[in-house]
Amino acid sequence: MKIVTDENAQCFYSLNNCNFVFNEGNTLLYSNPDVKNNHYAEWKNNIIYHIKCRDLRGKEPGPNQCSIVVSAVDLV
Repeated sequence: MKIVTDENAQCFYSLNNCNFVFNEGNTLLYSNPDVKNNHYAEWKNNIIYHIKCRDLRGKEPGPNQCSIVVSAVDLV
């Protein structure tokens, strides 16, 4: 799965809900450490990813909010 942010950011996800501590989530990885607006995680079918992103100025969603919720489906 690839998530593209409109600015450099750090992103984490939970498979449960949006109520997780930012740094305690699963890390979305960068394919290139110099490009910090493309974020990747393993694609798992029928999984819901609750994603929070924080920009480099520290702006992030509230404690029970997500930046985006993504549902992975099997594409044929």
